[in-house]
Amino acid sequence: MTSAVARLSGSNNPGDLRYRSTYSSLYHTLQPGHIVILDNAILAYSLGHFNDVETIFQQCLPPSHTLPILALERSKAYDMQGLHRKKIDLFQKALEWNKDNPKDVELTYIAL
Repeated sequence: MTSAVARLSGSNNPGDLRYRSTYSSLYHTLQPGHIVILDNAILAYSLGHFNDVETIFQQCLPPSHTLPILALERSKAYDMQGLHRKKIDLFQKALEWNKDNPKDVELTYIAL
C-alpha cells in the first residue's frame, strides 16, 4: 500500500481533490499547494495511517498552530488516537498564536 506521503507528488490542482475537509470554507487561508497536502493528511487519518499524518503535518505544511484549519484537522487525528492532551495543547498554542484575532469564528470554535 502506498503511504499518504508518497501520494503528495500527485496533482497540485485543487480542482482534482476527492477528500475535502469539513472546514473547506477555511481553505482560502491556505496556499493552493497546501490544500492538496491537507487533503492527503485527511485521507491518511481516515485510513488510520497516523504516522503518515504526523509526517505530513510536521514536514509538508506550515505549523499547525498558525492556521485554525490545520489545528482543527490535526486535532481530528489526535481524537481518533485518543490523544486528547495533544489536542488541548495544540488548541492552546493556536489561541495564543492568533490572540490578535479573537473575533474569528474558527478561533471561537477552538476556544470551546
